[in-house]
Amino acid sequence: MGNDNDAHSAVYWERGSTSTERASSILNKVTGLFGARHELKRLFLVQIRPRNKPWRRQVRENHPMDSDIERAHVLLLQHPVLASLKFGGKFPLQHLLQATADAFIITVVVHMNKKALKETTGQRKDLPLHMACSKGYPHTVIQVMFNGFPDALRRRNDHRFFPIHYAIKSWSGVDSNVVKFLVEQDPSMVMQKGPIFPGGDDEMDLLQLAFFHSLSRDEIDIIVRHYCTEKTSLDIECGVIGLDQAEALCKILPQLKTFKCWPTAWTIDGFVTILKAFEDNQAIETVAALLLPNFLTRQEKVAAHFALTSFISKNRVIKAITFALPSREQGFGLGNTWMATIAGGMMTNHQIRFMQLENFRFSENVLTSFLADGSAPERTSFLRFRVEEDPEEVLDRREVWKKCAVRMLVMIPDRDEDIAGIANKLPRMVNRMPALTIFGFVTRQPTDIDMTQQAVQIIEKNYLGTLVFMGPRFDCNPICEALKTNRALRMCHIGRAFDSEEKKLCLLNVLQTHNTSLTDLGNEFAGLAQYGDHFDSDVSRDERVKYWTNLNECGRAKVRSQYHLLTPFVDLLCNSSNLVETPMENFNVHFGLLREKPALWLAALR
Repeated sequence: MGNDNDAHSAVYWERGSTSTERASSILNKVTGLFGARHELKRLFLVQIRPRNKPWRRQVRENHPMDSDIERAHVLLLQHPVLASLKFGGKFPLQHLLQATADAFIITVVVHMNKKALKETTGQRKDLPLHMACSKGYPHTVIQVMFNGFPDALRRRNDHRFFPIHYAIKSWSGVDSNVVKFLVEQDPSMVMQKGPIFPGGDDEMDLLQLAFFHSLSRDEIDIIVRHYCTEKTSLDIECGVIGLDQAEALCKILPQLKTFKCWPTAWTIDGFVTILKAFEDNQAIETVAALLLPNFLTRQEKVAAHFALTSFISKNRVIKAITFALPSREQGFGLGNTWMATIAGGMMTNHQIRFMQLENFRFSENVLTSFLADGSAPERTSFLRFRVEEDPEEVLDRREVWKKCAVRMLVMIPDRDEDIAGIANKLPRMVNRMPALTIFGFVTRQPTDIDMTQQAVQIIEKNYLGTLVFMGPRFDCNPICEALKTNRALRMCHIGRAFDSEEKKLCLLNVLQTHNTSLTDLGNEFAGLAQYGDHFDSDVSRDERVKYWTNLNECGRAKVRSQYHLLTPFVDLLCNSSNLVETPMENFNVHFGLLREKPALWLAALR
């Protein structure tokens, strides 16, 4: 294509004319065709430039580019064969799409050369259907292109976008007729994921992208009608959720089990509508995130807080929920108010088993009241939080903790100042919680703040089953001394307390000679040197740790303190086979338990 012989395909002989007339006609047509081809080349490669954002240009009656496009259109109408030639590696259709030519011109040129619909162009390797959707062409143009090459609807470009993904985020506005047409041609496209941003790794399906780009209710309704009924989870991120978007979203809530809603902004009507839908919802069991907005007017705040209290108190299906604030920097007054509202709803709801509060900044007394008066569920987590001091401290009043039902508490501060604000209060708070068995304190980055004293005070209370400290700095010797007398702790992860071989040897010695409860130490001992008197030299240290933790798991403490008769001791040996993974570990456990009480079984042998 593109050589001089193509020009002769437009030349035809006129019957009934003389040879001179025929020769003159051929010469005129060839001359005109080559002239038109040369002018088109100049227009496409020099004068007509791509217009990526047409709404930014000032439309004028005699816009130079518009006149060039019209001239190209006229030349193509006069010589249709030129629509099949490439200029600079692109067909005229692709040049005109890049220049955002009029919809009528695009439709005419498509009919001239439908083969161009299969050709990709540009760095993204876009098909003409990709280009038309991204430019916001009406559904009449999209329909003509689809009819010419239906497979284009299911083709991704090099940025992993389908044409329909461009249709819902068009620069010049979204046409609901285009979305409706494309979805109706292949409803499965609704579930096809596309990148949020070009070249990015994060992907969303069409409904998520519709909320991400804040589409209107009409477009969202079209997608919801074809949304997979087997889909049980939905994450809504970014975008603005108003009344229309919320009402469209409520249509899909009954089929979901897990829901996450973190928009850029709410309107009061949208927020209240979603919460009212939650009140009677019988399907959703997990709300992975629900962003709590900061409404400005008093009337909006009252309506929002009332709706949240009503939702929490009436819903009996949700088992896990995460509440988040847009930013912790908005002041602890906002965090205090929302926490009080949540506590009010939780007083009558005992079905929620897990709650996480993210980006909350609250006072010490509000935190104490939330944990102590029965409002907090049995598993509670605080992520990126900050506690402000109160002049009147109620933390030490034991009577206020009697109703506390929290069994698992996880705290994940974000900054050093947040850690310093809560560090000194941790032992008193944790040790006041009567039902607590799991406690975790994890910083998002390693910090130089020393929390040895806090860890020791918690370990010495001898009632926690799981303790996790990750991020702060620790001294291993006080912690090892506390572990010697602890008889309740089964899982202990204090990574930076044992960050050298010498420190890990100290803990291994405690495990070997004193502690009989620990069964899980995390990955503290992987890959260390050989050590020990009771093993061969080729046994690695992590295997020795596994040996002692297996003994504790299988009842080492009972053997030492309770068993004085042979029969229960034999039963313990038999049951231990079900608690280890391999025959060799089973042999090691039996051998170790026999070594714990040699007098008992030696007396039976006599």
